[in-house]
Amino acid sequence: MVWAENAGPLIDALMKSAGAWKNPTLPGVWQPVAGPVGSTRKEMRSSEPVFDVPAERLVATETAGKLTRLDVLLMERGTQAADAAYLQTMRQTAAKASAAVQAKAGKPGQLVKAAGAVLGTVIQEWTTPASSIRLTMEPGVRLWVSISAQQSPASGATASLKDTLKAHVQQKENGDVLITELPEVAREAEDRPGDNELRASECLASYYGWTIDVEATARTTGWKPEFNMDHSPEVFAAVAKAAKVRTEMIKKLELLQVQHSIDRGQPPVYTHVYSDIRNGYLLDFAKRYAADPSLELPSPKNPEERKKWPVATDNTDYYIYTALIIGYNKKRGELILMYPGHAPEVRTLRVREEEAVVSQAETYFIRPN
Repeated sequence: MVWAENAGPLIDALMKSAGAWKNPTLPGVWQPVAGPVGSTRKEMRSSEPVFDVPAERLVATETAGKLTRLDVLLMERGTQAADAAYLQTMRQTAAKASAAVQAKAGKPGQLVKAAGAVLGTVIQEWTTPASSIRLTMEPGVRLWVSISAQQSPASGATASLKDTLKAHVQQKENGDVLITELPEVAREAEDRPGDNELRASECLASYYGWTIDVEATARTTGWKPEFNMDHSPEVFAAVAKAAKVRTEMIKKLELLQVQHSIDRGQPPVYTHVYSDIRNGYLLDFAKRYAADPSLELPSPKNPEERKKWPVATDNTDYYIYTALIIGYNKKRGELILMYPGHAPEVRTLRVREEEAVVSQAETYFIRPN
């Protein structure tokens, strides 16, 4: 575990001086983590008092090598039950942190509303010549302080998230339309087979820049990776709710909808019935195709080929696996799937659109904008 060391003086400087944002030295040892599109991110665990209460985690976001935001996570529920005692502790902690921020900012905070905030969320905002500070309490879930560099009028014309995501979509010579630069996430542990769902969520959280503890959020739903091979749609619902984004779930894969989502740089979450034999075949084809792009998967019109497809039914004996749809090829009639957290040689494969349709359990579209 990586621990914070004397972060208080840095936070004071960031709140008071615009110059402190230019080239700050982050105290302690920070661990790189996957960051949002166009940014990098690092974090460290902490027990140091920050804003008069012990911090649990600090997350630093950098853009073009410059620190642009520092998040101080004061309370995260994790596996704890959000009972009355926990809620009371969170409210008391929020009041103490609010008073500390007010003392540093030199003025009271303003209550603000945020679109999509969960019911009961309280947000206070302060501004100084150097920074914008927000204290956010989601009752029973999270309590954190975000400190961001103030944007000068000249630097305010930055690309929207929508434009930034679309910029990561590339059209390849072979007809592939592909989302590139999706973040790497920690490898799936062999003794934790339920991790494939968690890793997909972590990849999306990093890609979109959500500063949430994905595993802690997943555990609030009862999810346990140690023995979970079943599909847990509540994980995606909880992560999306924590990130305050819209989701749509479909039971029948609509290829046009998938293509439009890819074109926007928004990878759908694709859950499908899983067969070791079939996945092995598709992964082997992906390797051979990389060496010889003239190769094609067998025709979907071939009855013998269709018999090999894992088919999602109410009484299926297959496991449910989770992937991200990161691309498509209209000319070849293929979708491109990625399994975050898998080793590079078994991370990406190509599948016929028709097979993807019959193998689908559910597909989730997460809309960040």
